[in-house]
Amino acid sequence: ERLGTTTVFVTHDQEEALSISDRVAVMERGRVIQVGTPVDVYFHPADSFVAQFIGTSNRLNGTVGPEGHVVVQGAPIEIAVPSTLAGHPHLLVCVRPEHVEVFRAAEGRRGAAEGRLVARSFLGQMVRATIATTEDRSILADISSEAWLKLDVRVTSAAGAPHTFTATAT
Repeated sequence: ERLGTTTVFVTHDQEEALSISDRVAVMERGRVIQVGTPVDVYFHPADSFVAQFIGTSNRLNGTVGPEGHVVVQGAPIEIAVPSTLAGHPHLLVCVRPEHVEVFRAAEGRRGAAEGRLVARSFLGQMVRATIATTEDRSILADISSEAWLKLDVRVTSAAGAPHTFTATAT
């Protein structure tokens, strides 16, 4: 900045790229997949590769259920399915760990999948929890340390946080 010079910095360190860049380009196999501000690339990934490459994402198979809601692991989640994905019966839903809400099972919230805590790492200001769902999938959740002290294990996604992509049936 001081010299007023544009610099191209190549790295595989996503945290470093996001923290020092005005614009980020994500490449896969020599092809540019997405270019944008660090905030745009992180919060609005162009595809599932970018969602997984920049940061961490839970990758969950979903289907389009009644009334156009996406159903993941038997629970409907309220997200808008982009018009480009209309008609695709199978979707890949990417949810960042910080967008997973964990709450007491007794609260019984709509769109929640039940699970059990299988691992946790205390990281000071947050706890990274690994939760096994009833469908034998692992979901990562980043929870503030303060909220962690009040928990049981039931998992849902914060509204609007997931990103959907086409997926093949498995």
